[in-house]
Amino acid sequence: LLEDNFCHDNHSSGIIVHGNENFHLGGVVRGNILQGNQTGITLYQTDGVLIERNVAFLNTDFGLKVSGGTRASRIHHNTFTANATGAVRLRKFLEDNILRNNILTGGDQGLSARIEEEAGFDFDFNLWDPPALSIENVGRLEDLATMQGRFQGMVHAKTGNPLFRDSQGGDFILLDSSPALDVGEDLGEPFDGSGPDCGAHEKP
Repeated sequence: LLEDNFCHDNHSSGIIVHGNENFHLGGVVRGNILQGNQTGITLYQTDGVLIERNVAFLNTDFGLKVSGGTRASRIHHNTFTANATGAVRLRKFLEDNILRNNILTGGDQGLSARIEEEAGFDFDFNLWDPPALSIENVGRLEDLATMQGRFQGMVHAKTGNPLFRDSQGGDFILLDSSPALDVGEDLGEPFDGSGPDCGAHEKP
């Protein structure tokens, strides 16, 4: 369990879960703040890790990287925002990784995600700003309809500025008018309103 840490200004990842020669089995990364690292969180050769309620922002590459054949990750209720290259990078040989109820915002290149292989993950019920990603050897997809056409499981995806209370000051509570409110999937945790909020923080 890695919980409630402030991981900042590392030359590599703020948190890395690495399987080395064998898969790392299980574990929880929850409630951490990752700022000013190269990458916020890296999963490499892991099996069954839960990543939830983390905030990764102002990192110099991505908020989250998943690689090394990682499988069965559950990536729920995270805020990956204002990272220089984008919110998430998904590399090759992944299997059965599920991303739900996250806020994914773009980086300097206008992309929220970079994907190397169109397999091994399931995106839905996430908020995208912008709805733009790149696929290796395919190119950029730059609107929600195109993304949904390519990834059939994204039927509940939402778009829009998440409207944080004070992102400059590191406050990622959602404003009352945020499009991330009540649009998540019910994953069995308590929530207010008609559905869970996307992102790391359920609005009180």
